[in-house]
Amino acid sequence: MNVNPEANAAFMTDLKRLDSKRHVSLIHNMEKDVFGAVRKKTAGKTCRHCGLLLPSDIRRDAAYCDSACKKAAQRAKAAPKAA
Repeated sequence: MNVNPEANAAFMTDLKRLDSKRHVSLIHNMEKDVFGAVRKKTAGKTCRHCGLLLPSDIRRDAAYCDSACKKAAQRAKAAPKAA
């Protein structure tokens, strides 16, 4: 999807008009992703470093969304505090 909400709406309108089968499939997949996330145990959990929602395919006890966030959190913790 696009970054701009108006562009998203225009895209979905055009898709519905031009290719209704693909539009229905896209809507179904979007709903499946949303409802699937609700059912997952990681739903609602956020990364301790960046605050984004954790991916649905990550371990249940994960605290960070990826290794980059984990390393950045370690560096931030180890960095001396400026006075």
